Amino acid sequence: MNAVRAPWSHASFLAYLGGITILIAVSVFLSVESGEHGAAGLVGWSALAFAVLTVLAFASRRNGRLVTAGLYALSAVVTFVVFLGSLLDWFGWLPNTAGGPFEGFRFWLLVLELAAVVASTVALRIFHFPLLVLFVAASAWFFVTDLVSGGGDWSAIVTIAYGLALLAVAIGY
Repeated sequence: MNAVRAPWSHASFLAYLGGITILIAVSVFLSVESGEHGAAGLVGWSALAFAVLTVLAFASRRNGRLVTAGLYALSAVVTFVVFLGSLLDWFGWLPNTAGGPFEGFRFWLLVLELAAVVASTVALRIFHFPLLVLFVAASAWFFVTDLVSGGGDWSAIVTIAYGLALLAVAIGY
């Protein structure tokens, strides 16, 4: 895969800073809207944010602004996962996660985690943006650890094995 590479300059720094600011701002906005409007409102707001960010990502890609497109795609992946999670919550399918993040077998939570992996991977394949690799690796780690471990020390062992697997893949490139 040919990754998007930007020479490090003031402009590229500002592009990354702006993109990360958008990601944080959209996340905070959706969090606030969730508190004010509940699951149904969050479905609508996250769908709107996802649609706008996706359009901006593809428009930036079409105009040759590959770094900007990748940064929009990063935010679009997050808003898609929030959208799907809020949809599952609205339907009442997401379980109560009062315990630890890796405790028990919660099918719909695993579906949401797998959707995060798939969304990150699809965005990476389309936009070839290196920062999306972090989202793919992190969401895949969370999915694998949640699927395989039951929490506690076993989660640490799975995490070490996953880290070693990532190093092996990196060395293979």
